[in-house]
This record gives sequence, C-alpha cells and structure tokens, in this order.
Amino acid sequence: METFEDIQKCFDASGCDAVMSAEKILENPFYFSGVDYNIDDIALEYLDISRETDNDIAYVRSHLFKFYYHACKLDMSYNQRLCDSSTLEEFYKIGEEIREFRKVRLLRI
Repeated sequence: METFEDIQKCFDASGCDAVMSAEKILENPFYFSGVDYNIDDIALEYLDISRETDNDIAYVRSHLFKFYYHACKLDMSYNQRLCDSSTLEEFYKIGEEIREFRKVRLLRI
C-alpha cells in the first residue's frame, strides 16, 4: 500500500475486515488517518518530543530513518549523515535540510 486509498482497494478486492501495515505506518504515523500530514513537520515534532523526554539517541535515529526513507532514497548522503549523527542538534539540521530539499524537488516536478 502506498496511499490511504489503497486501504479501501484492499478491502474491496479481498473482502477482508482489517488491513495491517508494518513499514508504511512507521514512515508516516498518520497513514491510517486519511489526513495528508507533512512528514517533515512530524519528524521535527518528534525531535521536540525526544528532547523533552530525553529519548535515547539510537531510538531517535531509528525513527528518523523511517520518517526520511524516501528522502534518503533520493539522496543517499542523508542516509549516511543520519548514520553518523549522534546529537539531536545534528538531527534537527538534517531535518531542516530534508524539508527544504523536498520543497525544491516538488517545485521541479
């Protein structure tokens, strides 16, 4: 499944009562809501929450890899930088850069 509408297609095609998602819901925690949230805003909000709760940096990195999966596919340098980063400040900087990268990329499409 790639879009929220795919959920209904799955119901219609299979007659199933429920749909399960593994990776997709990790990429976008609001996937099943049907609302189109900006994942870059969500990722930065997650960093704010991580700062407030003193979240383990390894968990933060793991979640950011999911949030930024598509950006990392488009530019592998983000993937490496996420691997190499070890502070929330570094993650914030990468997050802001990815947000701008996607804005520019969308303007070109």
